[in-house]
Amino acid sequence: MRLWIVIFVALLVGSLAQGQVASGGSERRPGESILRLEAVVRAPASDIYTALTTPEGLKRAWGVALAEVDFRVGGVIRMHYNALARLGDEGTIENTIMAFEPDRMLALKPSTPMNASDAVRAITEVGWTVIRLEPLGPRSTRVVLTGMGYGEGPLFDEAYTVFRSGGQWTLAKMKQSLDEPESDARAEAIAALLRSLVGRWDFEYTQPGDPVRPARLVVSAPPVVPLIVMSTELSDGKTMRQIGLGVLARSPESGEWELLHYDLDGQRAAGSINLAPDELSRPRLILEWTLSPGGNLLASGLRLAQRVQFTWLDDDRVERVVWAPPDVDGVRVEIARQVMRRVAGAQTEPGMPGEAEAGLPHGSQLSPGSGEAQKKQPDPKVGTPLPR
Repeated sequence: MRLWIVIFVALLVGSLAQGQVASGGSERRPGESILRLEAVVRAPASDIYTALTTPEGLKRAWGVALAEVDFRVGGVIRMHYNALARLGDEGTIENTIMAFEPDRMLALKPSTPMNASDAVRAITEVGWTVIRLEPLGPRSTRVVLTGMGYGEGPLFDEAYTVFRSGGQWTLAKMKQSLDEPESDARAEAIAALLRSLVGRWDFEYTQPGDPVRPARLVVSAPPVVPLIVMSTELSDGKTMRQIGLGVLARSPESGEWELLHYDLDGQRAAGSINLAPDELSRPRLILEWTLSPGGNLLASGLRLAQRVQFTWLDDDRVERVVWAPPDVDGVRVEIARQVMRRVAGAQTEPGMPGEAEAGLPHGSQLSPGSGEAQKKQPDPKVGTPLPR
């Protein structure tokens, strides 16, 4: 999204909109030939790519009145902010498509607009823009706008300042237009469901070819750090042994809930947590992750492999369904279905580990987005309150 937006900035006042837009500094450093700006937009990368490459998307994302897209290498994107004008009139913004990667990258070469200043003419004659979309999660994307070709001298210094202001305005406009308004509410709903799991849950572990064995899920919420810890234990016939540990937290950058999981073999997995479609009028969460021998697979855009779904049957029973990774046709096979039963929670029977043992002060809940425990009196009949 970057530099071709820069052109529209040259035609506008260059006012700065407020938004979470990061840049390398307010002044151009000596010899600096690259202008780089970025912002996190709470929308899928595919939605943002559509906004960059279709007339209706451009109108929504940047508020242009007119837009025309010939989407191919060598094709031209034309826009105008005046609904009474025609594309091709003075004020038309034109960019030629140099290269693209669906849902990930768009490279553009701006044309010099009519009556352009000497500074704008200098950069548009030699410069180009690369727009990169880096998924941070299923519903959040880092948009990196890079303008290149800045040479030495006062004209390029002026162009750098103009396009930097324009890029900031554009990224802020994109956030305003494309940020999903329900993203915070969805994250809060996920947090409430995760908090309702705090305690100990017993179930029978069943998997094709294996005997039925007792298993346990222990969920805790540390009182200081805003995260959820899930420990899975499995009986070896004599004692319960921990076989996996998951740490769930809301990313301060993307605003989404993320998962890191470790198993007995030391393998690490990274993934996401989302609300499932409310088809049964019951709360449901879906956890998806991919084995990660190194690096952040969330940002790689690879298909998430493992999937576990939690469906709340009532306050003290949760169905847990596990699917295998998808096959070449994208079809998943169910490999386990169990009903977990709460045996310890906010109110526990004598001798049972409850919230205090799980890391949460008795009768408290973790406030979303903060590290503070807020007091809440639970219903002694149902354990940890279930969000409605």
